[in-house]
Amino acid sequence: MSIIPPESSFIFAYLALLYNAGVSLKLVYNSLSNPRYHRKAWNLSSAGLILVGTVLMFFWFNFSLSGFFIWGGIVGSLLLFANNLLATILAFRNSIEVTKFGKVNYIFFTVLALQSFMLLLNFIEAQTIFRLPGFLEWLMIIPTVGYSAFQAFLYGPVGYFYPALILIPIVAPIKFIKPPEPEPEPKKTSSKKSKEQKKDSKESVFTEEIKKPEEKKTPMWSTLLTFLDNGSKAIFAVLFILLFVFSILNIGTFTSFSDFKGAQYNPVYPERSDFEFSVSLKTIYQQTFLTDYQEQFQEELILIKELNVSTVRIDVKAEIIDSNLTELVDITDQLHSNGFKIMMATYGYGFPTWNYQNVSLTDFRDTIEQQAETLILNCSPEYLLIYPEPFGFSSAFVDVVPTPEQWGSTINSTLTYLKSLTNDTEIGVNLSFNDFEKFPTYSTTVFEELWFNTSLDFLGLDFYIIHGRDLDLSHYLSGVSTSTKDFWICEFGVSAVMYGERIQEAAVARLLEICTNDVLAAGNNTKIAGFKGTIKGLNYFSLIDDLSSGNSLGLVGDFGHRRLSFYRYQEIIATVYA
Repeated sequence: MSIIPPESSFIFAYLALLYNAGVSLKLVYNSLSNPRYHRKAWNLSSAGLILVGTVLMFFWFNFSLSGFFIWGGIVGSLLLFANNLLATILAFRNSIEVTKFGKVNYIFFTVLALQSFMLLLNFIEAQTIFRLPGFLEWLMIIPTVGYSAFQAFLYGPVGYFYPALILIPIVAPIKFIKPPEPEPEPKKTSSKKSKEQKKDSKESVFTEEIKKPEEKKTPMWSTLLTFLDNGSKAIFAVLFILLFVFSILNIGTFTSFSDFKGAQYNPVYPERSDFEFSVSLKTIYQQTFLTDYQEQFQEELILIKELNVSTVRIDVKAEIIDSNLTELVDITDQLHSNGFKIMMATYGYGFPTWNYQNVSLTDFRDTIEQQAETLILNCSPEYLLIYPEPFGFSSAFVDVVPTPEQWGSTINSTLTYLKSLTNDTEIGVNLSFNDFEKFPTYSTTVFEELWFNTSLDFLGLDFYIIHGRDLDLSHYLSGVSTSTKDFWICEFGVSAVMYGERIQEAAVARLLEICTNDVLAAGNNTKIAGFKGTIKGLNYFSLIDDLSSGNSLGLVGDFGHRRLSFYRYQEIIATVYA
């Protein structure tokens, strides 16, 4: 549930652009009327820092996929921080006229500019080989983790993946105003004239009409500008306070992974030839048509060979099945010929139209079955996911949200049909955390219904840090007292842009330690309290970033940078498959 739609994030960037541009123009205007050269120089310097810094950051906001503008954003944020810091220092030295409340705002906006710089620096680190020393990591991670939590507060869980709200700070101007002109000294008069003037004033005090002092009227445009100025400051002051609060509250996310980073963490990964290591491909994902896909796919083919994963996941939208089945079959044939197993996922309806579906459960079942049949007969996947996240994603398609029992009977009906086509494809359902919750109106959970009362080959969980930063799966699996089917982590990903490369690497290493340590003879996992089952595999989402769709979870950055998690995943695979 989001308070405001992510698409509205541009408002903050445009507000900062307009405000900063107005401030810089006003500084130029003030400098023209200021006779003192050094004050004029300060005003013009501040105007230059503000205008250039804001433009560079704004271009990064619009063209963040370009390497040039990434560094431009860094330079821009530094220029704005330098301006705000100088303005704050001069304000507290009383070199420029600022009220006490204004000085507090100057501090806010200086820290906000510093936070913008840290966010962009973390983005640079996640996309390039540049990396700060480990002991300075907290300088970037705490602001970015707090920032991601703030985004999730505004936009819902999507905020954890990529900075949709680009933080362009507003500025604290270095404004030396024109000094007031001194009042002219009264002319000296002779004592005789002075006495006559006093006498005249006494005589006329009762005869002359009393004149009221003229009131100066404030122009309407000036009042409007003052209102807009104060309103913009108030918005960004509240923004600063919220970011500060969320940063403090989420320090635990940073510290919770400290035990799993560096040389002090030495997990044991047993040899398991039955465990499936998987990654999701960028090719096809979130696409509604395929053109010139070969270059992207060949790049990913090289990477998955380098990783030595056993399985590759492909999420297929309805439009791909309808219009690009030939290209899809070409991709799956190449994967099979290179020795990879394939996990495919059906979605029912394609993005972005899925938000507007309102069909019956029977119609939705028919659509899923048609798509699954096409994939089984043409692509021969080893694993197939149907009805993704029943109480989450799939419920958005149907007119009435089904009960757990209705989901169970519908899935069993689909399984009967699909198993009549082939027994070579294992069929499962991936679940969200909602599917493990027992709602008051239901007698069971979706997970329990599907685990105990269906003939599915496996179930899986889509699991991210937001569901539990300690990566404890016991909350979801402790009730599994009997093993009737395999269990997968169907999706797991950590944003390197939000959490940094080291936390991403630590999370991958820790979760794989949990998943691979099965004591198979006893039917018990040594890392998940109360779970008597087998973790069959883990699919990391995703292999490569796709910043255009908000995905910064990749083992590889959008510009080809192999992250620490890529090499750690590769190392763990080699150990388990030794």
